[in-house]
Amino acid sequence: MSPPPSQDLPVGFVIPWFGADLKGGAETAAWQIANRLADRGRSVEVLTTCCRSFLDDWAVNHLPPGIEHPRPGLIIRRFPVIGRDAARFAAANDALLAADFSKRPRGALLDPDGPAEDFFQHGSRSPAMMAFLKAEAPRFAAIIFTPYLYSPILEGVHLAAGRAIFRPCLHDECYAWMPRTAAAFHAVRSIIFNSAGEARLAERMFGPAAFAKGEVVGEGIETNELSEESARPGRIEALAGRPFLLYLGRRDALKGADQAVAAFAGFVKKFPGHPLQLVLAGPGHDSYGGKVPGCIDLGLVPAAQKAWLLRNCRALIHPSRNESYSRAVMEAWFCNRPVAVERACLATSMAVEASAGGLIASGLEGWTAAISDLAHAPAERLDNWGQKGRAYAEVYGAWDQCIDRYLAMIDRCAEQTAPAARPVAISTAARPRAVHQLVTGYDVYDAISDEARTIRSWLRRQGFASEIIALYLNELLADDGLQFPVPLAPGDGVIYHHSIGSQVVEAAIAHTGPKALIYHNITPPELIAPWNPRLAGELRSGLAALPAILKAFPEVIGVSDFNASELRQAAPKASVHSLYMPVPPEKWDVVPDAGLVSALRSTGACNLMFVGRWAANKCVHELIEVLHHLVRMGVEARLLAPGGQVPGDPYAIHCHRRAHELGVYDRLYMPGKLPVERLAACWLAADAYVSLSRHEGFGVPLAEAMHWRVPIIARSGTAVDETVADAGVVFSSDDPAEIAALVKAVLGDQELRERCTAAGVHRRHAFLPAATEAAMANVLLPIFS
Repeated sequence: MSPPPSQDLPVGFVIPWFGADLKGGAETAAWQIANRLADRGRSVEVLTTCCRSFLDDWAVNHLPPGIEHPRPGLIIRRFPVIGRDAARFAAANDALLAADFSKRPRGALLDPDGPAEDFFQHGSRSPAMMAFLKAEAPRFAAIIFTPYLYSPILEGVHLAAGRAIFRPCLHDECYAWMPRTAAAFHAVRSIIFNSAGEARLAERMFGPAAFAKGEVVGEGIETNELSEESARPGRIEALAGRPFLLYLGRRDALKGADQAVAAFAGFVKKFPGHPLQLVLAGPGHDSYGGKVPGCIDLGLVPAAQKAWLLRNCRALIHPSRNESYSRAVMEAWFCNRPVAVERACLATSMAVEASAGGLIASGLEGWTAAISDLAHAPAERLDNWGQKGRAYAEVYGAWDQCIDRYLAMIDRCAEQTAPAARPVAISTAARPRAVHQLVTGYDVYDAISDEARTIRSWLRRQGFASEIIALYLNELLADDGLQFPVPLAPGDGVIYHHSIGSQVVEAAIAHTGPKALIYHNITPPELIAPWNPRLAGELRSGLAALPAILKAFPEVIGVSDFNASELRQAAPKASVHSLYMPVPPEKWDVVPDAGLVSALRSTGACNLMFVGRWAANKCVHELIEVLHHLVRMGVEARLLAPGGQVPGDPYAIHCHRRAHELGVYDRLYMPGKLPVERLAACWLAADAYVSLSRHEGFGVPLAEAMHWRVPIIARSGTAVDETVADAGVVFSSDDPAEIAALVKAVLGDQELRERCTAAGVHRRHAFLPAATEAAMANVLLPIFS
């Protein structure tokens, strides 16, 4: 029996408090989203506690446990909370809030046994809800958990049977540094971000997996409440016809109210007698009225007055640093009014930058200048900014579009967790039943092996049986690959990965069925020969075999345009294609080793990163020379160089000896191959990725640097320029002192570093599995069909 369509499965919500009248961004949004999904015909079940709200005692069951049916299509299941040590929770919360995170390295999470754990253990807890989740999760299409920091969320995502969709509402705040927060981000299947800035923050905190699993969905605004008709009863005669800026939201220092008033005071001092006023409206205990001439504090205002204020202000000022999405900004834009926002808040500043819907300010002087600009800008300019902002809000603040994106994510989650149907291998005269891959080596943390796994997964989804057959099979992968030789049926398809000479070459050439060659390029033997004559011989063998291979394979594929051009030169009549290697960010869906991040950052040194085999063509010895010159230039630097080192290898011994001679041995971190959690920690600690390699057929670590937003400094040549494009600084010098000077310049140029990493964010899309699999369909399916 086939599984039910995802539209017939209920959608779950987990939230600590839920109700129509609750205040708070996450609670208000959850009510709206649940009801709008029900309006679309989906069955929605909300799992929440019997505690009434955030403002009430979290250990008191104010509401009865059980099931509520507030409307068709919506069920609310309430579960009792248990007692807690409120004093211990308060102490933990105070300790978290008091901690200084401004200089804490990304990835250096809090102590798992300290205040962060007390915050979780003595927060709002409901074992009954967790038991229900564990038992019932498989019957849901997806379960949305929101917001990120509360105990039912951080515990529940691990019980959702792979159906968890995270809606974290992430802020740059202390709770984001809790180990359980990081674990939750890596446990969920996908992530809903309210804004591009929230997505950027999550990627900065938790690595490329946040990008791989996340989607910016937005959050809808009730625009009918902002209409001219809705605003008319809220007219404030004392402000009618007078110029004013509006601060809308909670009136306290954490939301930037103090900054707004201080900046306005600076404007009044600079332009005495100017008619501009500052109006504050929103909840809060502090009063700002009368502190500065022209500053009016209205407190919490009715909906009609709020709408009138938004429609009639010159602009909204929004100095808050802690937002995952700003309803006030979107509301202003829907009223065609411009905004000024805080540069340090990614959620709002990235929205303004993308939309050109206003100004971005920072610091007291910057905010005073922004207020001055808004006071003196002609009406046409203000209107233009407001209209541009509205165009952006129509995409990320319109409910219909947001719910469309929610439904798409829910349906994808249901498809991914549905029982997998056994692939039906199609046996016809024209199409093989199986397509296998032949590789010389199948290993962990190896680029060709990773590509082979991606291709195998894709082939199986196309209905082919598919295995990876290797001459050298890592024992850790004994259950994932087959040991060469394996008999192949004459009609089987074969994909052969060529990078070195081996026994596999003869089998690939001899196979008579449909086949394709993927060429990974061959390192010039002369680079290797002085250090490893045996490997150099295998490379010569691979080069010698290339003409016969090209003659035997009607279809050949290069993993870069550089490789493809070599193939065209060697075999002008061959059918040659380019197919980039997939570099999946999903590889990094692990919690990095926080202790290693802290250790690598503890010295305060700039960390240069290089990943790869310690082989002569990778020029690790030159990296050590560059490090030496950097230290002589006064740069406190170290080299992180994880990668394969063969015990007793002459080249590795030479590199170690040279580091001792130059006095930089204690500045090397050279642990050999690392598990992915520790390798991720190295990427988090890296300040720049430096490659001096003299031969690359593609350069997977270059693409991985883009995933980690680490600026690239790389020697030009072979495929490097193509892979890096404009996502780094490419040079041609062979002088270690010159290269060191360049590295020093890049480390000291924040604008250049940001430009490179921003370019890398765009460039990396060419290497995502979605892009490479589309190319596979164009190149490989015709070969095997």
